[in-house]
Amino acid sequence: MAQRSFTIHQVADLLGASGQEVDSWISRGWLDCHQIGGEGPRRVSEVQLVKFLKAQGIDIQLLANAIAKTEAAPEPSPKPQPHQTQVATIEAPPEQPRESEQATDDEEVTTSEPPPPPPTTPAGQIIDALLADAAAAGASTIHLELRKDELSVRLRLGGQLQEKTGFRRRLPPGLPADVVSELQRIAAEGGFARCIDGVNYTCRLTSLPTVEGQLLTVELSPASIAGLDLLGLGDDDLRALRGIVNRGWGLAIVTGPPRSGCGELAAAIMHELGGPGKSCVAVLADAYCRPPGIACSSPCRGPAALAESLAVAAAGDHDAILTDIIDPAGAAAAMLAARRGAMVVARMTEPTVTDAIDRLREMGVDGWELSTLSAGVCTARTVRLLCTRCRRQSQSPDARELPAELARQGMEFGFFVPAGCKDCRNGGYSGRAMLAGVLVANGDTGRVFRQSRPGDVASLWVSATNLLKTGATSIEEILRVLRPHTTQ
Repeated sequence: MAQRSFTIHQVADLLGASGQEVDSWISRGWLDCHQIGGEGPRRVSEVQLVKFLKAQGIDIQLLANAIAKTEAAPEPSPKPQPHQTQVATIEAPPEQPRESEQATDDEEVTTSEPPPPPPTTPAGQIIDALLADAAAAGASTIHLELRKDELSVRLRLGGQLQEKTGFRRRLPPGLPADVVSELQRIAAEGGFARCIDGVNYTCRLTSLPTVEGQLLTVELSPASIAGLDLLGLGDDDLRALRGIVNRGWGLAIVTGPPRSGCGELAAAIMHELGGPGKSCVAVLADAYCRPPGIACSSPCRGPAALAESLAVAAAGDHDAILTDIIDPAGAAAAMLAARRGAMVVARMTEPTVTDAIDRLREMGVDGWELSTLSAGVCTARTVRLLCTRCRRQSQSPDARELPAELARQGMEFGFFVPAGCKDCRNGGYSGRAMLAGVLVANGDTGRVFRQSRPGDVASLWVSATNLLKTGATSIEEILRVLRPHTTQ
């Protein structure tokens, strides 16, 4: 059987690329081709195409399925009619097309049925591999930087960026620019979604031109809200948060700096408050920060618009409202919604529970009303967990070298430090957990909300000590996360 050849446009259709991309692959020497008669239209044989796919790591079976379906099925010969004499006939050979009628690159070959969806391009497969690797590692963002014809990739794991070593050497020339172009095309569409290992992710991509090229960041977030049980909280913290949720009405403050994990904690609380027969709504300044699956108002431009939208939501019959407290007007609107029987989960950016209470008092919230309507205040931080396969035990540090907040908790237990192995990509850490400081409002803690300076309450150091006792993380990781806020 003669070997099949494809036109440039047929190759582009099979690989889901454009004709210009196929031309660039040929001009760069990645894809071989031949010309009919030495000077005719260019064609790519099956052998040449398979060689290109193997070099780029593309699944050849997808191409084989596409080629098989483009083959026209042979027409069955007509059955002889009964009582008819069959006469053998010799048909003249089909007339060969003239040289001027040879098929050109622009002509398409008609088939009996449309081909299946084409496989992704090499750039698309690299993007899918990066997303899968980032999701498996638990990364929150992917940083890609293009410098001339080199692409560096870094993953943000537990708040720190780690570079993927050797990534620049594995990409052939020209492909880094194709990856960036594909990502920029996706960014123009506003974002995209991927299903990785059965989990749906929503991604937001931003592109920033630099002097030497482009800097792109891809933010990954699960498309479904995780409950409190999936945040890696300690038993005491989980029990305290359940107490806030079970109250069902009032004001629940979730405070912490950006990228501290407080956004995930607020989303998990909203997940617990929702369910069949419940009405949940989000009134936020940035629509992208809203948890998926919750009705969200239009993005509020400025604190005044946010407070106005929150007041409108408070007038509605909603069971739970997620919002941000930025200014006194927003704080007053949140208190109004809580007074009308809704559970208001309000996010703030103060580093500690004490600072959040002080900030509310400075905004003009009455201490007695705050102690009555508040369901609780909590803060959170995300820490990396040690790899259980390679962690090793070390000597206990000198208590005099530790922060006073940690030394007061008692350090009479073994300590573990990271080592690094293949399972954790030689980083020593694998997975994340959440530290939480929770203050549940009740008769005993009501005075805290009425004091101008309540002092050190709901400390994160207690949760950190409990995590250290189990050997789940290292003291270096705890100090990295909590040292910037030693007043907690």
